[in-house]
Amino acid sequence: VEVGNSLYLSKKGDLNIYLVSDSVKGLFNKSLTDLRDRALYYNDFDKCNEIDYVCGDQHFKLVLDSVKLEWLIADTKYSCDHIEVANIINNMRNLRISKFLDDTNLDDEKYGLTKPYLHIVIKTENNQIYELKAGSLQGSDTYVSADGKTVHMANTMKVNELKLSLNDIRDKFLEVYPFKELTELEVKDATGTIKLSFTDNKWKMGEINIPDSDVKEFINTLARSKVNEYLSKEKLDQYGLGTLESCSKIILKSNDKEKIY
Repeated sequence: VEVGNSLYLSKKGDLNIYLVSDSVKGLFNKSLTDLRDRALYYNDFDKCNEIDYVCGDQHFKLVLDSVKLEWLIADTKYSCDHIEVANIINNMRNLRISKFLDDTNLDDEKYGLTKPYLHIVIKTENNQIYELKAGSLQGSDTYVSADGKTVHMANTMKVNELKLSLNDIRDKFLEVYPFKELTELEVKDATGTIKLSFTDNKWKMGEINIPDSDVKEFINTLARSKVNEYLSKEKLDQYGLGTLESCSKIILKSNDKEKIY
């Protein structure tokens, strides 16, 4: 019985009668939809080793190098930003249903799932496959399918956390030879050239000894230089990089290998 904004409440096995806030009604007044599990996936996505990713007109595959345990972009072998790869896996794993539709007609055009804007397939070492298709927007939600059979809706903001470009997924740091493998370091600009060589277990500039710590600090600084954006090679002239000889540059050598920055 309601009394003002309160309710009388009794508990089984307790002879007392309690007067409590009527807000408790909301705690117990649940529909079947309220009680359903909203998870799209029930496994932990352990030991992922391949991600096939489509977002708009972008399509690329990421693979885990089984020896180096390093994520690579399959076609180019460029290193991936491991944080972004982890975000794809975790955000997809944690995506939840915002509205249950239970519709099995994925071909319905209003869902946009026959050619989804976002399509992610994650594979594991155990040949387990997890798939997500995200199609049209409806209000603050997006039509999704996690099993290729049933349509539900998920919060669009959460779905958008899975939308990345190839630029986003690439490693944001310059690839640098390990310090112990370096044999030569050269810096060139308009003012001249500085060349260091590692001979007789010492770094030297001509006959002058250079402390290892100075060279290591320079290499570490280069390795920590973050790439803001990867641009097209076809526009080198536009960026002032068309003629290598006229550019300022850093050259690292490791035995018979060479990197030019």
